[in-house]
Amino acid sequence: MSEEVLIFHIIFALASGGLGYYLYILASRTGLLFPKFIATSNIVSIAIAGFSGLGYLLTQNDEFTRVMLYGFEISLALSSMLVGYLYCFMRVCNR
Repeated sequence: MSEEVLIFHIIFALASGGLGYYLYILASRTGLLFPKFIATSNIVSIAIAGFSGLGYLLTQNDEFTRVMLYGFEISLALSSMLVGYLYCFMRVCNR
């Protein structure tokens, strides 16, 4: 994998981390454990993906790229689930 693509993925991890942190704040405001657990898992998977990208840049070990891509896939799934859950929760509770 080229270094330009990896740098793009690391920048994407930082942007995803910002979104994940905002979703964590929203999930904490619900007072429920399920959205908070999903938000925490989302932040962890983003962190794993970002550090795996940095690990590849430092060591050139291809296993880091696989872990990075899987981390982003898990993060995308968790973010989508959390956005849908929070949208429904806020819509029902704020009528």
